[in-house]
Amino acid sequence: MDIEAGVAKVQLPAPVASVFEMRSYDMVPSRMDDYLNLVNHSLQEIRRDQYGRLVGFWRSGCGAALKVHHLWEFTSLDARQKMREELARREDWIDFLRNVAPCIQAQSITFLRIQGNLTSILSTGNAYQLIRYQARVGKLGNALREIQHQVSDDSVTRIGIWAADAPDPNEVWELLAVSRRTENEEGCAGEGEYVKWIPRHEELVRRHSTLWLVPISISPLN
Repeated sequence: MDIEAGVAKVQLPAPVASVFEMRSYDMVPSRMDDYLNLVNHSLQEIRRDQYGRLVGFWRSGCGAALKVHHLWEFTSLDARQKMREELARREDWIDFLRNVAPCIQAQSITFLRIQGNLTSILSTGNAYQLIRYQARVGKLGNALREIQHQVSDDSVTRIGIWAADAPDPNEVWELLAVSRRTENEEGCAGEGEYVKWIPRHEELVRRHSTLWLVPISISPLN
C-alpha cells in the first residue's frame, strides 16, 4: 500500500481479457434528484455486481447540462451480453428501468481496455478528473506511452488509463482522483496543470477534453 498526499491506494493486478464499459447519460435537469434517489436506493440492491462489477458512478455538469457516468467491468463482451440478457428477465430490474427512463434524455456507451494496473483508492471525499485524448490516426500507441509517462503532483492519483475500442478507436481515457479542489464541486472547474504537456505533442494528440466528476453515494470510487 502506498501513501500519497494523505491518500491511501492499492495497486490491483490488471484484469485478464477484461472489458470496461462507460455509460454516460444526459439528464432531464428537473429529474436529476429523482434519478439519483432511485439509483442510490435500488441499483445495487438489484445488481449486487452479479451483472458486471461497478467501478465508479459519478455526476457532472453545470446548470441545465447535467450528466451521470457509470463505469462497469466485465470479463468479456460475451459475458456482458449474457449478463444483460439475464438481468433483463428480472421483474425488479424492469420496474427500475421504467422508473428511471423519464429522467434520461440521451445515452452513450464507450467500450474500453485497461492499460496496465487499476488503482483502488481507499480514502473518501475525492473528486475525479476524466481526460479524453483524441490521438491522431496511427499514433495511438505513441500517445498512450506519452500519457503513461506523465507524472502528476501530490494532489492527484491516477486511477487508470484505457484505450477505447468503440465508438472511437483513437481515444485514450485517463481517470484521476483529486484529493483537493480549488474550484466548486459542481463540475465547473478548469483542467488544471496536468495537461500542459499536450501542446508539445501535437503530432500525437489532436485534441483533448477534461471533465470533473463528483461521486454519488453508491460509487466504489468515492
